[in-house]
Order: sequence, then structure tokens, then C-alpha cells
Amino acid sequence: MLKEFSQGLLLLGALTIATSAAAQSAPGREKAPVSGDVAVMMAFEHAQVAQTNGNRFWPKGIAFDAGISMWKGIGFAFDFSFERASNIQNNGVNLSKVAFMAGPRYSFDISRPGVLFHSDRPVRAFVQSLYGPTHATDSLFPETIPLSTTAEALSVSVGGGVDVPVKAGLGIRALDVSWIHSNYSNAAANVQNDFRLAFGANYHF
Repeated sequence: MLKEFSQGLLLLGALTIATSAAAQSAPGREKAPVSGDVAVMMAFEHAQVAQTNGNRFWPKGIAFDAGISMWKGIGFAFDFSFERASNIQNNGVNLSKVAFMAGPRYSFDISRPGVLFHSDRPVRAFVQSLYGPTHATDSLFPETIPLSTTAEALSVSVGGGVDVPVKAGLGIRALDVSWIHSNYSNAAANVQNDFRLAFGANYHF
């Protein structure tokens, strides 16, 4: 697990350096010292029972996201999600998953104010690396005998997104994508590498 943590931090660092350089090369803009965003999204996660020859399925659900930028786009983010999939192995086995993750986020402008919807705010993007516990229920996890129907795991998420302003603080979370690594028991390598796609509405303050 330490290896995945290190890889996530290295990727976040590389993305942060690249996007910071791009932002600094753009014309200067006045930025509030502290700002934040909250978002409500529909989430779709591409998952697999096991890494080798495991059934693929798409848990669907809702995600709540909050971020705060405290200094030159650097800040923290929090993500809470609930997802569910039915009949994941074609044998009536289901999966429900609740996750809470938090970690560093870097936000930056990718347009000038007024480019879309005559908003006084720019289109913004962010990259982040989140970590936290996930709880799965209503499924089968071959860690114990008899099989357990619940399991706990530590998940790592690396990704980013784009917020498009509309009016008076309201906006659209046009894209929110992330790679998610977790270690639920699955009678194989006990490793999951999933891909989550989400979109919804956000509010900037």
C-alpha cells in the first residue's frame, strides 16, 4: 500500500508543478486569498471483481465534494460517496460502497472571466490526491470462513475536474475523473483499480 501512496503523491506533485507553471505563464489575475467549492454529483465507477478474469461492472451513485483553496490555489478537498451495483457476478451478489476521502488539491484558472455565460468568474480546474476509508456491504468477501458480507478498505484516489461558472456562484461540475485503488478481499490479489467518472452542480464561495 505504501507503494501506491507514493505513486499517488508523485503524480499529484508532477501535475501540480505542470499546472502551476501554466497558470503563472498566463496574464496576472487577482485572486481571493481563500475560496471554496462544494459540489453534488452523479458518479459512475468502472470496477472489476478481481484484476484477472473478474467480472466488470458499473456501481452508480451520488458523491458530495468540498474543497478549500487557501494559498495560490493550494488547499484541501473532501469527498463522500455512496455507490451500488446489482448482480455483479451474475449470481445475485450485489455491492454497496460508502467512501470518505480527503487530501491535497491544487486549483487553477483555465479561462478568463466572462468567457462562458457572461460570468464574472473563470472556468477552473483542479488536480487532487485523496485518501480514506471505504466500507462495503451487501456482498461477499472471501477473507474469512464463513464468507463475510461486509469489508473495510483504505482507498487512494488520484484525479481532477473542471468547474464551469454559470451565475451568482452557481456552476457546473462538467467533469470529475479519478483513478481509485483499494484493497478489498476478493480471493485473488486483493487489489482493485477502478475508474470513476462524475458530473453535477457546484457552488463557489
